[in-house]
Amino acid sequence: MKIIADSGSTKTHWKVIDSKGVCCDFLSLGLNPYHFSLQDYAKAMRGAVQHKVNHNSVKEVFFYGAGCASSENRRQVSGCLHQLFPKAQIKVYTDLLGAARALFGNSPGVVVVLGTGASVGYFTGTEIQRKTASLGYILGDEGSGAHMGKELLRKWAYGELLPELSQKLTSQFNLSVDAVLNGIYTNDYPARFMAKFTSFLAENISYDQMQQIVKNSFTELYNNHLVRYPECKTGPIGVVGSIGKVFAPQLNAVLNQYSILVANIIQYPIDGLVDFHSQLQ
Repeated sequence: MKIIADSGSTKTHWKVIDSKGVCCDFLSLGLNPYHFSLQDYAKAMRGAVQHKVNHNSVKEVFFYGAGCASSENRRQVSGCLHQLFPKAQIKVYTDLLGAARALFGNSPGVVVVLGTGASVGYFTGTEIQRKTASLGYILGDEGSGAHMGKELLRKWAYGELLPELSQKLTSQFNLSVDAVLNGIYTNDYPARFMAKFTSFLAENISYDQMQQIVKNSFTELYNNHLVRYPECKTGPIGVVGSIGKVFAPQLNAVLNQYSILVANIIQYPIDGLVDFHSQLQ
């Protein structure tokens, strides 16, 4: 029995596979190690999988996660998984590699993850050879849900939204400046807090102001990341994540201005990862 997991900053998708195929499929909270202390991370990991599977029956675990680029974080995640699955071989990879394998299998291409956060890299067909810095929701994450949500909240707080949009946003989320500041500066998950406002952008995308927030974020994604990958104009580029999927028309409109065609957009990479690992058997 083996487990394949894809973990972002908001949620983790788990698939348990036996000799007959997928036998268990469940979701848990996101397990980005940057968002937890070591003790809390181990507790969250244990809570995610307990009672879901016979731990001693698991022989392999393939964990693809946001925040797993550093060797220290990979060791932390691997250690927690070893405690839970003592008889299993544990492999911990970045969510970017997971996205690449789900999109391209063993073929090369530029891979873009657009969810709560964002990351970009070039996949050779075997590894991520180059990637631009993923600076998180404070310094970067251009094109992500947190980036768009932050800009929407800024415009709301500065009184720049159309009156009907401002009133609707305030009512729908029971907003106040204090609530926004608490959500960002005292919340354990500020990126998730900001990203949740992308639902408002999607619901009101017919407004030019909403379109512009989304397109400006994707323009920054190009200017700070994609411009560094000439392969975007000569080979495939693929996108994984809810933001890429929900705002695909706006993403394509922005990238078409730079002669970039997106080959594929998938919301969740987990099924592609199951296929990838099944082919390795």
